[in-house]
Amino acid sequence: MVLVADETEDAKSSTDCVGAGRQYSGAIKGVGLCRAAVHLTVVTESVRVVIDRALCLPGDWAADEESREAAGVPEGVMFLRWCSQCE
Repeated sequence: MVLVADETEDAKSSTDCVGAGRQYSGAIKGVGLCRAAVHLTVVTESVRVVIDRALCLPGDWAADEESREAAGVPEGVMFLRWCSQCE
């Protein structure tokens, strides 16, 4: 059994999506409109199960109280600069 932490960026077409913003994405190999999340997964030879995940908010989303409230983002979710290419 192995525990895997994986950050994943999903390309988005609108900033209306919670957490979407211009940020670095390995999936698109550069900076673009995307949303990033970290997934914690347990992996065995026969099973892969996501046991937790966390949305990473870009700086502008973390600072925009009106958008956070409208989208239902909890107060405890904050911006965390986790790479040198993030805003």
